[in-house]
Amino acid sequence: MPEDPKSRGNVISFGNARQPAAAPSPLCPGETGPYRELVRRPLPEGLSLVFIPSLAALLTEAQHLNGGAELTERQVLAIRDGSMVMVGHDEIARSVQEGRGYADIDAADAWRSWLRLREAEG
Repeated sequence: MPEDPKSRGNVISFGNARQPAAAPSPLCPGETGPYRELVRRPLPEGLSLVFIPSLAALLTEAQHLNGGAELTERQVLAIRDGSMVMVGHDEIARSVQEGRGYADIDAADAWRSWLRLREAEG
């Protein structure tokens, strides 16, 4: 049945029924959780996300458990996204890095960073 143009005047509008999503709360020192969840929230100046254990160690172990076969980009990103991170002050992140004796993989560029690490290890 075609719409009666006169009936349009009878429509009651309630405005935008959707509520705006609340802005995610900024991360705080000491918070922990999977990378995929914490990376979505604002990271205040002076704080860093630190993988515990390092993402490099997690990926190396995953490759070992994979029979030594090279990890795919999809596997690297899935491991990164599910790995636990801790929010800490930049000084703590530097201290963890010094204690490990190496810089961890850049989580924002995990695939290319992993490939560079593998190439360097030869």
